[in-house]
Amino acid sequence: MPLAACSHPDCPPAGVRVEYQDRVVETQRPCKVEAPAKPAPVGSLPADYKAIAFILKAKLVEYEGDGKWADKMIAALDSCTQEDE
Repeated sequence: MPLAACSHPDCPPAGVRVEYQDRVVETQRPCKVEAPAKPAPVGSLPADYKAIAFILKAKLVEYEGDGKWADKMIAALDSCTQEDE
């Protein structure tokens, strides 16, 4: 008889047990470095293949040349991914 009384819908629910657990979670941190501006797009290409080759070489130097966009971007990423000491 006592067990039958708890199956009634008006019976209060069983107590809730709350446990706090500490855990280490990796979170993102904001990076204070702004990405360097990308070089301008190539645009329309001329019909002459030598002129196209010249334009593409110039664009490649804009991206990959010493101190150009790629080096600036790598430096920005390196400064944002350094671990705090």
